[in-house]
Amino acid sequence: MTTTAIDRVRPEPPPISANRIQANLLTFGRRLRDAGLPVGSGQILSLVDALATIDVFRHDDVYHAARASVVTRPEQIPIFDLEFSR
Repeated sequence: MTTTAIDRVRPEPPPISANRIQANLLTFGRRLRDAGLPVGSGQILSLVDALATIDVFRHDDVYHAARASVVTRPEQIPIFDLEFSR
């Protein structure tokens, strides 16, 4: 008997502490600034708000929420992509 996608149940993701998320976002903001992006605290707060509305276990959703929150010019996308992929 074969297993279909419907038969598979997505495992419950491990809990993530708010402190860990906060530390990761602060580090990410610093790394973006160090790489030359003019990221301010308001953009990081916008990212926090955006992440509160999505499934943070979906990589693409987190990527697009972060990019929409901190990238202000098309030429910043390669720098963002490099830092996001770390």
